[in-house]
Amino acid sequence: MKILHVITTLEKGGAEKQLVILSRNQAAQDHEISVLPLKGNLELDKEFSSFKAQIFDDIRNRNFIIQIILFRKLLKKKRFDVIHLHLPRAEIVGVLASLGIRIVAISSRHNTEPFFPGSPSLVSTLLSRVLLIRQSSVIAISKSVRTFLLSRREISKRQQVDVIYYGYDETISAPKQPRELRDGEKLEKFVTLSRLAPQKDLKTMIKALAIYRGKFGFGQLEVYGDGPLDEELNTFARNLGITQYVVFCGRTSDVPKVMQKNQCFLLSSKYEGFGLVLLEAMQQGLPIICSKISTTEEVMGLGYGLFFETSNPQDLATKMEFLQQPRLYRDSSEYGIQRLSEFDPRKSAMKILNVYDEFLEGGRGENRAARDGG
Repeated sequence: MKILHVITTLEKGGAEKQLVILSRNQAAQDHEISVLPLKGNLELDKEFSSFKAQIFDDIRNRNFIIQIILFRKLLKKKRFDVIHLHLPRAEIVGVLASLGIRIVAISSRHNTEPFFPGSPSLVSTLLSRVLLIRQSSVIAISKSVRTFLLSRREISKRQQVDVIYYGYDETISAPKQPRELRDGEKLEKFVTLSRLAPQKDLKTMIKALAIYRGKFGFGQLEVYGDGPLDEELNTFARNLGITQYVVFCGRTSDVPKVMQKNQCFLLSSKYEGFGLVLLEAMQQGLPIICSKISTTEEVMGLGYGLFFETSNPQDLATKMEFLQQPRLYRDSSEYGIQRLSEFDPRKSAMKILNVYDEFLEGGRGENRAARDGG
C-alpha cells in the first residue's frame, strides 16, 4: 500500500513524534510510506529516514495556493492509495488539493480544541464539517477528542469516528524494575515537558512548587519547552521568590535522559488530546502526578491515585507530598510501567491500517462495529 502522511510540520511535537511511531510500524509491514510537511523545520527527518520513508519537501513553507497546486500535481503523478491528514492546515490543503481525484483520504484529529482556534465558533464548526464531508473517515486519538468533536458539532453525528490511541515509542526500552526512593532520599526533582501556553496551566505547577518548598524547604522544577508565555512564567516564578528553583530549560532532543535524571513527572494541563508525554514518562518508570481531565483519565485509568483537581495548586502540592511515601512512590512507578502495555504501537498501527483497508475494499459494511482505543 502506498501511504502519504500530510502534516503541518515535522518539528518535535506530540502529533509529529507519534507520526514517526505510526509510520515506522506501517513500514515494518511492508507499506510504502511518504511524508509531506507544509511548514517549519525538518527536525524529525532523520527518524523518518531510518526506516526509508520518503519526505516530499518541495512545497514546505510555500504560499498556500502554490502548496495546493503542487500537492495536486504530486497526487496525480504518484497515485497514492491513501492520504492521511494530520492537523488543521494539512486537512485544508489536502482536501482542496484532492478535489476530483479518486483517493482514500483519512483525517486524524489530535486535540480537544476548535478546528480553527481564534475564529468565531460557527466558522470553525462549518469549516471542520465541510472538510470532513470530503474525507473517507476520521480518527480521533482519544474518546475525549471524539466527545469534543460531537459536542462542538465539528463533525456530523452520522459520520463514523474511530478512536485509536497513540502508541509508545518501541525503540525506547522501558525499565524492568520500578523506581524507588532510597532510605533518606528526598523527593525534590520534578520535571515537565510542555509548550509554554495557556492550555498547559504551568502557573498552577509553579505555585504548587512554591507551596511544597514552603512546607519542606526543598524541591525544584525543570520545565522543558518553549512558547508564548515564556517571559510571563519567568516573571511569575520570580514574584513567588522561587526563580532559582524553577529552571526553564528550553526544548530538549533527549526526552529519555531528561526523564531519567528527575524523580517525578508533572502535567497540569486544562485539556489535552492525548498527552503522549505521559507514555514517555511511563517508559522511564517515572511516577506521574497529573490534572484530572477526561484525557488523563483515559491514559492513566480512572482509578489512578495521583490525579489532582485542575488548576488547584494546593491539591497538586498535596499529591507531591503524598509521593514522598516510599511505598506509594514505588507503586506509582510500577503502575506506569504496567499501564504502558495498553498502548502497543503495533496494535495502533494495525487498527489504522484496517481503517484504510475498509475504504480501499469499497466501503464499510452496515454492521461494522466501532473501534474504541488502542
